[in-house]
Amino acid sequence: MKTYSKIDCLTGLRFWASLWVLFFHSGASFLSTHGYPPFLVNFFNNGHLGVPLFFILSGWVLAYSNFKNQNQSTFSFYSKRLARIYPVYLVALLIQLPFVFDQLNEEKSVKVLFLIQSWDFVDSPDIHSWIMQAWTLSVELAFYLLSPLFFILVNKSTYWIDAIIVSLLIFCILFFNTSMCIPGVPIPSTLLTHIPLPILRFPEFLVGIFGCSFFIKKGQYWKINTFFNTILLTLVILFILLLACTINQTTANQTGFITISMFFLIYLLSANQSIYSSILQHKSLLLLGNASFAIYILQAPIRNYYNYLHLPSYMIFAYPLVLILFSILIYLKLEYPVNKKALAFISTFNSH
Repeated sequence: MKTYSKIDCLTGLRFWASLWVLFFHSGASFLSTHGYPPFLVNFFNNGHLGVPLFFILSGWVLAYSNFKNQNQSTFSFYSKRLARIYPVYLVALLIQLPFVFDQLNEEKSVKVLFLIQSWDFVDSPDIHSWIMQAWTLSVELAFYLLSPLFFILVNKSTYWIDAIIVSLLIFCILFFNTSMCIPGVPIPSTLLTHIPLPILRFPEFLVGIFGCSFFIKKGQYWKINTFFNTILLTLVILFILLLACTINQTTANQTGFITISMFFLIYLLSANQSIYSSILQHKSLLLLGNASFAIYILQAPIRNYYNYLHLPSYMIFAYPLVLILFSILIYLKLEYPVNKKALAFISTFNSH
């Protein structure tokens, strides 16, 4: 019988994804206007690429969980997903409410509360309603709703079919540059103008699902020693950093190469045979990784309170630390307990 060990290093990786997005939202414009070196400005400006890393990770982890728990019902899957994201999301909405109350109308509020604000074309004015970065959660919800269908496909596919699908998805990500399909940014191709945003970002999620399927069916039997795997991961990380520090607005069509490199990063880390895997599984990074969702979604609300209080300029630099500490508190006191109770309820419900 096939065994499925936990891939804790991917939890640690989520923290770095959220931190890169935080750099993008909180430091990119500052560095751009204060004459910092171009490589540092580019790295911060490319922080939005933490989002495709989240999407690929989401597909990978959900597929892995599907293979590990193949008897899981659709109700159980949906319940776990909602318990995972909605409590923290609701807290973020409440914290942000005083700053957006005058801008909201009934239609926008309904879309935001039901997490469907980005189920529209990329230029829709409602996508950034209430909390700007929540558009990614709305896209993620669309992924979740269709995930049981994708699970059926990967359960029936062979590893070589998975390999073909992953190759086609990589081509789509590179050719259409789907990682740059972001609200508020000119769409990379006119062919994509009339396609709803979640569909435009599906390739990242699906490459995680089918890539994980290939890994489980074939890839995990390709034993790579720790030294060689560490060398490969080092090369992938250096390649990502090189691209992230050199790609700018005039070369944004190359961002797909970073996205694909992050897919191979996840693939190699999942083997749990490298120094990097060991580092990412350290208990401090696991805590930060578990708090990464709160770090991501609470950025705007916490920053708004910072601005409202008119703190001295030097206090602005403490904002990331305050955000991270508050997010850890939210995880420990809200997200984790709610998830634990939800899992217990689902287990009881399924036993009847």
